[in-house]
This record gives sequence, C-alpha cells and structure tokens, in this order.
Amino acid sequence: MRIYTKKAFGFVNPDPSKQVNGAREVVKTSPLGFHDVPEWVAEDDMFKWGKQDGDIEEIKVEVAVAGKDKASAPSTDDKKPEGWTAPSTDAAKGK
Repeated sequence: MRIYTKKAFGFVNPDPSKQVNGAREVVKTSPLGFHDVPEWVAEDDMFKWGKQDGDIEEIKVEVAVAGKDKASAPSTDDKKPEGWTAPSTDAAKGK
C-alpha cells in the first residue's frame, strides 16, 4: 500500500506473532513523504486516526492490464489517416 503522510507516524503490527527481536514490528514514516507500507498498517488505530484527520492519504494506484480494454489501446497497425501521403525524398532533403 502506498501512502502520503503530512506528519511522522509509527504503526505497530497488530499481530503479536509477528515479533522482531521480541518486540512487535513497527513501520515509521517521515513527515511530508510518500511511503510503501505493508497492508497490515491499515489495521493500526494510528493509521485510522491519521486518515480521518487528513494527515494520511492512501494513494490508489491503477494498474493497466494488457488486453483488458482494447477499445482505448493505441493501434499498432500501419494505417494512415485518409488523405495522408508520405513526404517526397526531395522535400525531406531540402531541395
């Protein structure tokens, strides 16, 4: 998940079995920055409060999947617009 934070935050993993060196996993963010954080961060109360106050914004990323929307995909064939002609080689050389 990608987020933008206006303040520094520390998110604590709610799963007690995910401990690092005997302590729960913590993800820290810096103020005015974009951060890639684990999905479990959304479960942390600090995240919920920050999002509610507007200090945290979740960045939605839309990923285009090839072949899903062929109508909007650019054409790959060599069709030219009607009335189009290639420039002569003399004109291209400045003659």
